[in-house]
Amino acid sequence: MNFKKSDLSWLLGAPFYILINSLRYQLAAILMVSLTGGTILNKSFLPTFGNGGWLRFSTVRWQGGVDWLILSAPYLADLIFFVCIAAITYNFRIKHRSVLINLIIIGLLFPILNSGYSYICSAFVQTDITRIIDLMPFEEVVHLYFVATLGAYVLIFNAILNNSVTAKEYRDTQKAEKRRMREIKRNVRESKRAMKQQNSEIVE
Repeated sequence: MNFKKSDLSWLLGAPFYILINSLRYQLAAILMVSLTGGTILNKSFLPTFGNGGWLRFSTVRWQGGVDWLILSAPYLADLIFFVCIAAITYNFRIKHRSVLINLIIIGLLFPILNSGYSYICSAFVQTDITRIIDLMPFEEVVHLYFVATLGAYVLIFNAILNNSVTAKEYRDTQKAEKRRMREIKRNVRESKRAMKQQNSEIVE
């Protein structure tokens, strides 16, 4: 799948994309609080900076419920969201480039960035992931989950960029265009040769 310089203009929408990611992050936590019998005490949909200046995509405070499930909910939502969007972008042709780019940014890149960023931050400051590790009897399970999912995210993302229906169609279009250009150039060369031969016959 070929990216153009004009695609960089979508970076101007970064605040909008971060807000969407924050909403997804918080709604997943709120849903899990409700499912596990907890009560929401406070919530903020806007990203904030936490301990050490690290960006937090959203803030939710609750009482009751199953803490480790609530803390894990945003990352499970990342996984579910990524799998659903990956299935769509891999198996279906996306006609409109703007739709494709937004699906890639919102559905593929941000789950990778969200989980990856939070996991890296957990090595330096107290985060949701460090709290999950404290609540789990075996912290290796948490590390295994993030290493495995992040690795899978990268591999699947690469497969979508190179082997999806849209990517294959683009390559086929590019090949057909190159063949057409070669054919035009060949016809031009043959026309020039024919004209030279005709001119030489006239001179004789």
